[in-house]
Amino acid sequence: MERNKVSVLLVSVDALKPEFVFEQERLGISLPNISKYFVENGTFAGGGVQSVFPTFTYPCHQSIMTGTNPATHGIYNNGIFDPLGEHMGAWHWFASRKVENLWEAAGKHGYLSASVAFPTSVAAGGDFIAPEFWWDGTELDSRFIDAMSVPQGMIMEMEKDIGRYAGGLDLTEAGDRQRSEEHTSELQSRVDISYAVFCLKK
Repeated sequence: MERNKVSVLLVSVDALKPEFVFEQERLGISLPNISKYFVENGTFAGGGVQSVFPTFTYPCHQSIMTGTNPATHGIYNNGIFDPLGEHMGAWHWFASRKVENLWEAAGKHGYLSASVAFPTSVAAGGDFIAPEFWWDGTELDSRFIDAMSVPQGMIMEMEKDIGRYAGGLDLTEAGDRQRSEEHTSELQSRVDISYAVFCLKK
């Protein structure tokens, strides 16, 4: 990997409205880390962006990662359309196979990529991926996530130090903190990451 390549960190804060970032004083809120790292020292869309329709988490995140609309990438909702209940409440956990995604494009251009709990990241094609997935909120979730992680075994290895991994049903601040801190530490110990994606839940 070339050392002169620019590193990129994309942070997705699900359902964060622009006014919470750009009108903090008026709204009486304070987001010092977002202000420091993204508004003052990062890159952001100051004029906002036009979301895709429908504006659900999974179609939006797949559009972020592919640069395409739902009509192209094929993810229109969070959950899979299943009027007969054959898929037992499954969501669109998997990356679209219809278009290239950012994980794949990064790899083609010599970047390493990593993501933690990013919607639509199962089988995304990155180098280090702990995908967003859940089944029943028990330790079974850890086993599923571990089996789908790249490299496989990463979650079980981390659980030796952190206890049970905070899977996709743990939307608490503590769950977000555990996922981000442990994965950052794990990835830094393995390789110099050039491109990383983290998704924080609302």
